[in-house]
Amino acid sequence: MSSMESLNTDTTEQQEQLVPKKNAVSVIWTHFGFSKDDIEQNEVRCRHCRKTVSTPKGNTTNLFQHLKHNHVTEYEQCMAQKKQKETDKRPATSASAKQMSITQVFTNATQYEKSSRRWKEITDAICYYIAKDMTPLAKVERSGFKHLVKTLDRRYTVPSQSHFSKTALPDMYKTCCKNVAAELKNVQHFAATSDLWSSRTMDPFLSLTLHYIDDDWKLRQRCLETAYFPADHTADMIAQGLKDMLSEWDLAEEKLSAITTDNEAEMSSYLVSPMLDSEANPLDWWRKHHVHFPTLSKVAKKYLCIPATSSPSERVFSSGGNIVTCLRSCLKPEKVNMLVFLSKNLE
Repeated sequence: MSSMESLNTDTTEQQEQLVPKKNAVSVIWTHFGFSKDDIEQNEVRCRHCRKTVSTPKGNTTNLFQHLKHNHVTEYEQCMAQKKQKETDKRPATSASAKQMSITQVFTNATQYEKSSRRWKEITDAICYYIAKDMTPLAKVERSGFKHLVKTLDRRYTVPSQSHFSKTALPDMYKTCCKNVAAELKNVQHFAATSDLWSSRTMDPFLSLTLHYIDDDWKLRQRCLETAYFPADHTADMIAQGLKDMLSEWDLAEEKLSAITTDNEAEMSSYLVSPMLDSEANPLDWWRKHHVHFPTLSKVAKKYLCIPATSSPSERVFSSGGNIVTCLRSCLKPEKVNMLVFLSKNLE
């Protein structure tokens, strides 16, 4: 009887041999499997007691709990295997790695030499930030800024405000001036804008900005000067100041096509003045008002002298006809020129 029961048991185990889970990763699956008929592997069964265990959405928590409460020995073995597997995944800390960490700590503690390339790069970047964003120089000595730089690179020490004021910024200015001068060297034509400005301390400044079109047909502009200008703000003094600026940049006045200045107050006053009668002589008006419009009066003198027709030249020919008559047809050309000139120019 005992032999028969043993045989039946062996036969049942053979019939209930379970198939392992496909692509199993967790060690828990060594204790669970699926029936051969369960092709989609939906029903999980324990290899030890053949009970079905629910695993919603493939969660293995119920599997661990089943081992823990029903198969203690197997559960302890499974947890030991899991722990060993996690340990094997951790990178080994070798003596060389430890030595590298010590080297890195030593390196990080060493400050950059002021002659090193990295120190110059960071200093130039801070100088660019100060100049481009118009930041006060005092910011480089504030604790928040130093903390920011130290966080970004512990090996860099921020120079003093005096270094940026006396060394870094002047050097950057010289380099930028050379680049701009080289850029303007081959410019054939340029225009300019200029204006006077007073600071908060009422110090006067004269600015000069150049505008030109480069070889790629792009409109470019360069601010050349914002110079202290304590001289009298007369037209002649301003003109001389602009000439000196162009000379300092080695720019020929012949290449200057036009210059635009701010004359808003004078222009606004002129536009609100009473309209001149169409029959009146504009020269008479400018004779009375040129004192109030010193700049515009120069423009008036420049363009109001342009005749509308060529009648004056035709009158010269009429005078020439009166001089070279039939009785004086033998006059030499030099005499004709002299007589016409005197006829027209004698007051």
